[in-house]
Amino acid sequence: MKHYIIITTLFFYSICNSQTNNTIEVNPKKNVILFFESPILTSVTIFEKSLFKFNVDKPNVGIVSGIKNKDFNLKVTTKDGLIYNFILKYTKKINKDTYFINKDQASNVSEMINKIEKDLSFNKKGLIVLENDTEKKTTPKVAVKEEIVIQNPISKIKEKEVRLKASFDITAGLTADGLGANLNYNSPLKTGYLKTGIYTSFSKIKKEDFEVPYTIFSANMGYFLPIIKSKKTMLSLGVGGLLGFETVNKGTRELDNGLQIDAENNFIYGVFISSEIEFKVNNSIGILAKATEYIHLNSDLGNATFYGGLGLRFYSGKNKTNKSAKK
Repeated sequence: MKHYIIITTLFFYSICNSQTNNTIEVNPKKNVILFFESPILTSVTIFEKSLFKFNVDKPNVGIVSGIKNKDFNLKVTTKDGLIYNFILKYTKKINKDTYFINKDQASNVSEMINKIEKDLSFNKKGLIVLENDTEKKTTPKVAVKEEIVIQNPISKIKEKEVRLKASFDITAGLTADGLGANLNYNSPLKTGYLKTGIYTSFSKIKKEDFEVPYTIFSANMGYFLPIIKSKKTMLSLGVGGLLGFETVNKGTRELDNGLQIDAENNFIYGVFISSEIEFKVNNSIGILAKATEYIHLNSDLGNATFYGGLGLRFYSGKNKTNKSAKK
C-alpha cells in the first residue's frame, strides 16, 4: 500500500525545523574571532559593515565586534554555499572570544532538500511516494555517521616572508686619516643579494716631518647574506673582490719638503669584508650604516684600509623571492 503526502507540507515543515539560531556575545571593546570550515564569501549586518571583517589572505577567519546596548543579526555565506545566521548579543563581559563554526550550524535549506531527494522518490504529479515494506522488500540501510575532522585554522594561515627588493644605496664616512664615499646597486638573490658598486677615498699618510696624500678609486662586487631580518631591520655580512686605481701624492714622487717617496700611481686589486645594518623607514627608503675593510694585495701604501659610513638605501622594482608558509 502506498501513502501519499503533499510535498509542499513536508517541504515547509522541514524548513521550519531546520533553522538554527547561533547566539554570540559581543561588545565594542573586544573582538570575537569566528573560524569557518570553508572560506568566507560575503557577510551582511544591519549596522556598519566594519562590524564583521575577514581578510582575503585568511578567508576562513572572521572578526566581529559589537555596538553598545544593541543586538543585531549577522549573515555569513561561505564558499561551499552554506549560509550561517548569527544573533550578536551585546554584553558587558564576554565569556568566550573564539568560536569554531561547524557546518551543522548552517541555516540554509539546500541540505534539507538534498536529504529529501535522497530518501524519497517523486511521481509525475509532484507527490511524494512512500513505499510499503510489505509490497517491496528493500535491503535495510545502515546509517553511517560521517566524522568531520576540523583542523585548527590558525595552523593554515599563510604569512608573508620578509622579502628582499632591488635597491641602491649611497654612504659617506671616514677612512684612516681621510674621507670616503660608496655607491652600490643591490640585486636580490634567492638567499641574499649581489652588491655592485664604486668606492672612493681621499686620505693622508701622516708622519712627523711630512704627509703623503693618496686617493683610491675602485669597483667592487660581492655577495651579502642577511643574518638578522625583520620588517624594519636587516643586518648583513658580505665578502667580495675589487679592482681599482691608486694615486699617490697627485702623481709626483717629490714631497713638498723635497723628500722622494718610493711609491707611484698604480692599478690595485684585492678583496673586502663588510657588515651593514639597515633601519627601514618605509617601503621605499631605509637608513644604512656600514663598516668595510678593504685589503689591497698590491698597494704601495699598505694592504688594509678601513671605511665606516652612514647613508640611505632606496628601493625600486618588484620582489624577487617567493612566499613561504609557516605552519
